[in-house]
This record gives sequence, C-alpha cells and structure tokens, in this order.
Amino acid sequence: MKAAGASTLDLSSLPEQARREVTDFYQFLKKKYRVQATGHGKKKEMAVQTLSDDCFVGIWKDRTDMKDAAGWVREQRESAWSRHE
Repeated sequence: MKAAGASTLDLSSLPEQARREVTDFYQFLKKKYRVQATGHGKKKEMAVQTLSDDCFVGIWKDRTDMKDAAGWVREQRESAWSRHE
C-alpha cells in the first residue's frame, strides 16, 4: 500500500489474516474520509449509499428502549455518574 506522502507498508511478515485485516481497515478509512469537491473547496461527505452499506446502520431499529435515544443516553449517563458519587 502506498499513498501520496506516505511510506510503503511491508505486510509480508504478517500472517494472511492480519494482511486482510489491514487491507479491510484501509478500505474502511478510505470510505470514511472520502473527500468530494464542492463549489469553492472540499467538503468531507459520506454518501448515503456508503452509509447504508455500513453493518451498524439499523442494528437498534427494533429495540423498544431506543425510541427516545436522547433519553436512553441521559439515563445511561445518570446511572454511570451516580455510581461514582
């Protein structure tokens, strides 16, 4: 793998599984930080299709305790903070 201004990574000493993990992570980061040109400059933007392909999108859609996500987070924080008082 080589990027502009970056050194080449030598993955040859890694087992095959580790090489695949590095490659997968690299592809993930390329998608995450994809920069698309817009009118007067560049803007970081994630395409809707890319987001919908993410395995985490929708994993909590059927959870009844997540209907009010902000309330759930508030309860979790209050619970965690009260344990330290």
